[in-house]
Amino acid sequence: MSVAMTSMIVDWLRSGRLPTARTLPNGEYELTTTRRCTAALLVCFVVISSSLPFLVIATAGDLTAQLLSGGLGALLWLAVAWGLWDAVMVRILVSPFGLMRKSRLGWSRTIPWNSVSEMSYSKELGIFRFRASHGASIRISAYRNGLATLVKVAKGNLGNAPGANQLWIVESHARNP
Repeated sequence: MSVAMTSMIVDWLRSGRLPTARTLPNGEYELTTTRRCTAALLVCFVVISSSLPFLVIATAGDLTAQLLSGGLGALLWLAVAWGLWDAVMVRILVSPFGLMRKSRLGWSRTIPWNSVSEMSYSKELGIFRFRASHGASIRISAYRNGLATLVKVAKGNLGNAPGANQLWIVESHARNP
């Protein structure tokens, strides 16, 4: 796939983001994954899952080709499965207290705003990372709705946190194209 085509797809996925988060009854905000992103991940998951066995069968008789195609296909499948898991099974909550990443299976991780020591963005993965001074981190997909709400709440609550001066990183990548 060409770089231009990839850029068009990424821009299309990002342009579907809503700037504001869903407000919950308790006053927290939920950063939901866009429908475009979830649908794209689901399509990729189905296509890769159904084509992976055919890749291995098509290369029968050539062990090197089988291992290479199967291994690369499996890595791609894992990456898409991880993205789909994040889109469907993980909730990101934002409040004046801090950030919370909750799995629908019960585990959660919280980072209070006053302990945020580092904020970063991976352009390759499209992920924001908030790291706490005690070592915990929360990753947030750039394909979630409500990133403007995240920036607004962070601005109002980071105060003198060690990473407060890095909010510009999140703010600059949270805008829709």
